[in-house]
Amino acid sequence: MSMTFGSFGDYRTSIWFSAWTTSTPAQFALAWFIVVLLVVAYHFLRYYTTVVEDKIVEMNGMLAFADDIEEAAPLTEGAPATARRRGRSTDGTTSGKHGVVLALREKMKWRVIHALISASTYGLGLLLMLVAMTYNVLLFIALMV
Repeated sequence: MSMTFGSFGDYRTSIWFSAWTTSTPAQFALAWFIVVLLVVAYHFLRYYTTVVEDKIVEMNGMLAFADDIEEAAPLTEGAPATARRRGRSTDGTTSGKHGVVLALREKMKWRVIHALISASTYGLGLLLMLVAMTYNVLLFIALMV
């Protein structure tokens, strides 16, 4: 394998593993479009990571942790500060420990989703790096699209 960029007409290359070898221009064109779609998927995952991070920050803001978990309560929109500290909503009902446990479960769910998306983004990024390391000019351009 050459460690320098070849010509624009070089369509014979091996991508990721020896079974994915392009030997015709049609195979190369299909591989090029697959790489472009993978780049789009990579950027979608990066965007969705920020959406999930925003949700996690929102979940952090929903919990008002006191010294003891018994006193912790989810924050409610528009509730007075004293009611929020006491774990009561504006209608006088108490949220108590059950509300905290549900909020913590929801927060954990979003953290697991974040971990899975981050791992997928990292793995896909590494695979796209291997495409760049084929040193094929047209595949490199596909990565820049």
